[in-house]
Amino acid sequence: MKRILLFITIITTIPIKTNAQVDSLKLKDLVYQKGVQMVDAFENADYDKFLDLTHPKIIEMSGGKVKMKEMFKQGISNDFEFIMTELKKPETIIIKDSIIQCSLEQRQEMKMSGDSYYIIGCLIGISYDLGKTWNFIGVAGNTLEKLKVYFPELSSDLKIKSQTRPIRMN
Repeated sequence: MKRILLFITIITTIPIKTNAQVDSLKLKDLVYQKGVQMVDAFENADYDKFLDLTHPKIIEMSGGKVKMKEMFKQGISNDFEFIMTELKKPETIIIKDSIIQCSLEQRQEMKMSGDSYYIIGCLIGISYDLGKTWNFIGVAGNTLEKLKVYFPELSSDLKIKSQTRPIRMN
């Protein structure tokens, strides 16, 4: 009788663990796809789409969508050019108080004054509706503690790295 109960317990828990893993994999794919859409939007100067995927608090702190779009259109300087951004899928998904969050490593290549450089940084993907919509927060030179001042909902388990200084490629 004990063997039968043990067998039933094992059989009924395997699908639960498998479904949880599949859902996590789907969430990783979804946030990665949304992150790629954000990168593509920026590279193609589709600033409306880019801002749709940017965390609303960042837009607010930057003075609003109109001001951010103008800043993007002006660019950084005449001798600066973004070449490409490459994202990696998140390693882990964190669910805290019905908020899904993760970090995606990004590598950006750029040209400054004719020289090529790259930086490695991090984007935080966050969903307040269980993965239906996603917004992103660029970590830049911040620590998790600094980001939590503005985004207290961020999990302490979130693994982020501050952006590296530009590294010359030549």
